[in-house]
Amino acid sequence: MELDRRHLVHLSTVARHQSVTQAAQELGITQPALSRSIQEIERILGLRCFDRLAQGVVPTSACRVLLERAGSLLGDFEKLERDAQQLAGSFAGSLTVGLGPVISAGSTILEVAVLIARHPKLEIRIVVESASELLRRLQSYELDFFVGDQSLMQDSRASFEL
Repeated sequence: MELDRRHLVHLSTVARHQSVTQAAQELGITQPALSRSIQEIERILGLRCFDRLAQGVVPTSACRVLLERAGSLLGDFEKLERDAQQLAGSFAGSLTVGLGPVISAGSTILEVAVLIARHPKLEIRIVVESASELLRRLQSYELDFFVGDQSLMQDSRASFEL
């Protein structure tokens, strides 16, 4: 068996939560099924991906290297799916939008509601966090975009291409 998109999603979700149980809940699968998937990934790659601790799991140094590439690949895959849907004339799939706390109270919510009404097959997830957390999530491909404090973006341009 070869590594596939599902494996990359499982790997990145476990790493983000640092808990197989919490990751399984997010993914909508059982904890034993996710544990078997992680074991399968480790077998395919020939390396240990997580150090198992009493309070959860942490990615090994080798896994952290793989997670960087996995995040990029998953982001590219989602873009490919969206492009195909757009070419087919419909938007479907998921869109994760980050909003800063002040922004979330404004008109952006209304704009998202209009987007939902126009594209009922599009699943939209809204994340309200601090601007620094939204930037971290954008850089790790957990967000498609965010609306937040512009000064944070100016300070971060050196480390993140816009």
